[in-house]
Amino acid sequence: MAAAKRSVEQPVEHRGEPRQLAIKHGVITVDTDCAVFDVSPKGAKLLLHTPVNFPDTFKMAIDGGAARTCRVAWRKGNEYGVEFVDPVKTDKPVKEARRSKREHVFDKAMIVYNDGFCTMDCQVLDYSPEGAKLKPLNPRDCPVYFQLRIKHGPTKNCMVLRRTGRDFGVRFLPD
Repeated sequence: MAAAKRSVEQPVEHRGEPRQLAIKHGVITVDTDCAVFDVSPKGAKLLLHTPVNFPDTFKMAIDGGAARTCRVAWRKGNEYGVEFVDPVKTDKPVKEARRSKREHVFDKAMIVYNDGFCTMDCQVLDYSPEGAKLKPLNPRDCPVYFQLRIKHGPTKNCMVLRRTGRDFGVRFLPD
């Protein structure tokens, strides 16, 4: 009996232009903060910090820039793919999101949230002055905003920018 051949389908790329990794701050005109990822001249990926229902077309300003009209292309939980209705042509490449190189560390830390009433153990995998890569004990219970208390280091206010499997990328917020 001949074994059936399996074919692995490559994902179809629907974007008109390739996106470059970027981590920026955006404000949607319904007064909702979001993290902006994978920006291209034609669109971006957004992570909303709080669940909100907003229309399929809205205005958004990225890093204090001019507000642009966006159309929702896809939604998955708190993640949204948006298309810029009024794309801006630019020859400038997207700047690297990190200002400082992260150092690989393996330090214990505690995530503190709900005004100090809830805690969760985590590992700090990478660290820089601007942010860190964390591996929380229970990623599903981790909020977007929390305080990180590093065992042999400083206490930092954090905002989750990226969730990849069990790892989180966080930005340190001003005190």
